[in-house]
Amino acid sequence: MPHIPIEIVISILEIASYQDADVQDNHLLSNCALVCRDWSFISQRLLFRDVSLHTESAFESFQTAVNRSTPKGCMLGDAVERLHCAVDDRQPCGLSQEAFSQAVVMCPKLAKLSLALYGDRTQCQVDAPAVVERSVLPTSSLDESTLSMLRYAPRVTSLQFDNSTDNSEILPQLLEIWPNLTALTISGIAPTLSSPSPAPFPCALEKLRVNCQASPSTGFLTWLLHNSTNTLRVLEFERDLSVEVLERLVANHGASLESITLPSCASPERAALLAQCTQLRDMRIASAGTLPTVYRALPRTLEHLVIAVGKDVVLQPIVQAVKRSEALTKVTVHVCAGGEKHPQLAAMKIACAAKGIELNVTKDTRMLRSATHGSLVPAVFLPCAKPLKI
Repeated sequence: MPHIPIEIVISILEIASYQDADVQDNHLLSNCALVCRDWSFISQRLLFRDVSLHTESAFESFQTAVNRSTPKGCMLGDAVERLHCAVDDRQPCGLSQEAFSQAVVMCPKLAKLSLALYGDRTQCQVDAPAVVERSVLPTSSLDESTLSMLRYAPRVTSLQFDNSTDNSEILPQLLEIWPNLTALTISGIAPTLSSPSPAPFPCALEKLRVNCQASPSTGFLTWLLHNSTNTLRVLEFERDLSVEVLERLVANHGASLESITLPSCASPERAALLAQCTQLRDMRIASAGTLPTVYRALPRTLEHLVIAVGKDVVLQPIVQAVKRSEALTKVTVHVCAGGEKHPQLAAMKIACAAKGIELNVTKDTRMLRSATHGSLVPAVFLPCAKPLKI
């Protein structure tokens, strides 16, 4: 057989393994690794780009694979760009804090880190019934040895932290370690500060996504975004936040925001605040109960609009907004509660076609959630591939 240049093989495998925009086909890559030595080398590097560790046995296998005393171990360790870890003290063979910190240090090219933290096993066995619901459970802070080890970790630029413990002060501990963060995702319990007046968070964030059980306080967000006044471009809230918090965010960052995601915008106060974000290129509102005034005041810079449509939604203001738009290139409509039979959807399709605007109508919530992660958002923020589970 004629020899295919390695560069072409790499391009083919990368394209083939991402037929779905946000899911890497690990089965395909595993099969490609069996074809020949050259393909094996390339496929393994691609497989190790995104790794998931949830147990001690998984960590031990990963540790053996990326052993830097061998050329192959160095190659695989350097290939890891995204690492997903779950530290759960309630699991008898769960990933420990020590193993988590060691895994992070073993990946010198790591760019994106995802950490899910659950409760303390000892306290759960004493205080909780035999079957413990996975919710908020007690735990201590990250121990000092873990934090010391993480200080030797690579300078990740994107951190995703899911806190399912009752300790709301863990996130500031982690944030002290990585001064180069540009993207941060927070979920679980709302974080708080350990002291009343700490030094401002030094990072200049470009993207912040919040999906906490309760909205973080104004004080915490002010501390977190102190140095992000001119850099914050993407802001996503999956749950409702108070008008006071939204008002502070718009006042400090509305001029630089290019993409915003809100669960709803059904009050005049929220609509007025949203209208102050005059440089938006990307806007998503998940609820179908959005006030029409929001669409009458869309910024001229808007390129992508994502909305939800139910059977009782008044679509005329949206149709008019499409007709007078200057920069709009794409509209994504999530139909729900009978919205697929809305009589004005035909008018929306005609208006988009007349302006040359791409219109996507879908019932798929997953597509709605990922709709804003397009070309307007930096590549580092794109949805992660399905991680390699070891």
